[in-house]
Amino acid sequence: MAQRPADAFNGNPSALAREFRVVISPYAKQGHISHQENSHVSLVKFCETTFGLAPLDQRDNVSHRMSDCFDFAQRRLRRRGGAADKKRAL
Repeated sequence: MAQRPADAFNGNPSALAREFRVVISPYAKQGHISHQENSHVSLVKFCETTFGLAPLDQRDNVSHRMSDCFDFAQRRLRRRGGAADKKRAL
């Protein structure tokens, strides 16, 4: 695939196509639907913000960080159907 010209992004994360994503985490907000415009770069931005890393380039510097999908103050959500649930059923 040909590389996009350097000015195709133009500092606007919504210039990229929006992508569907499912957030799977014990800290994910249950049933949450994000209305932020995210792209694959949003995951990079989330990691940079979470771990205190510097932005790699301008695209991730201006991207949303998907923080609306997580609540790190909540108690971890339990997995359903895990090994512990199977042992209780016996």
